Amino acid sequence: MPQIGKNSDRVSKLLQEWTWTGVAIIVGATIVLTSVLTDFDFVRINFRVLEGIQKHSVDDIVVGIALVFVGLMVDMSKRKKRVEMAEQRLRVLKATMRTVQDVVNNLLNKMQLFRMEAEGVLPETTLKEMDDAIHEAAAQIRALGNVDEVIEKQMASGVGIHHGS
Repeated sequence: MPQIGKNSDRVSKLLQEWTWTGVAIIVGATIVLTSVLTDFDFVRINFRVLEGIQKHSVDDIVVGIALVFVGLMVDMSKRKKRVEMAEQRLRVLKATMRTVQDVVNNLLNKMQLFRMEAEGVLPETTLKEMDDAIHEAAAQIRALGNVDEVIEKQMASGVGIHHGS
């Protein structure tokens, strides 16, 4: 049963990415089939080069094929824009995360200084918990700075970025 859901998601995504190509194929095929199967002529273009082929079909076939190419060009342009936007979004995220890494790493370094001053004053278990918290925060910040794909996740404070750790 889960396989059906995956396939429908793939088909839905494919249809969203190639909408105009699909529309152009349907319209072009309709024009060509109507022209070939009937004597109805949708388009009148005089092509002297193609005079040997049935005159009432050639112009419709050419227009149908042209529509498919126009649909492909529109969809490819839209896809390229989506890819560029995703790359730009990732670049901004990485720049932001590098800045956050710098700020948080400075804070973590100061916490390690406080930790050294707390040795002998605080219990060893508390110092161990502090070390673990420092290392965990550093690892999470590093992971966020190294994401290759922005995947959002719901957090208690709102939407955040999944970082794999």
